[in-house]
Amino acid sequence: MPGESSRVLVECSDRVATICFGESTLTRGLLRELDQALRSLERSPAADVLILRGGRPGRFLSGPSLNEYAGLTDDESRRRFALLGQTVFKRLETSLP
Repeated sequence: MPGESSRVLVECSDRVATICFGESTLTRGLLRELDQALRSLERSPAADVLILRGGRPGRFLSGPSLNEYAGLTDDESRRRFALLGQTVFKRLETSLP
């Protein structure tokens, strides 16, 4: 079940899953990959604990990418970006028992 992309690295050992972020801001791509990783963990009995880590020492996620958000030129695209984040973080909240 371990997986790797440029944005999200998933490792699992001794029933502990670790997700490490390769970016320090939330982009749509990172949110989609995080959602995919969480879906994989939900289907797998391999983990009871989930640890989230930033990809750089001393850093975690700083919030949504302001550059990406500024490029969203209409209310509907901004709404979809916010909804994607809310959906993924709701999945994170309920991903493991």
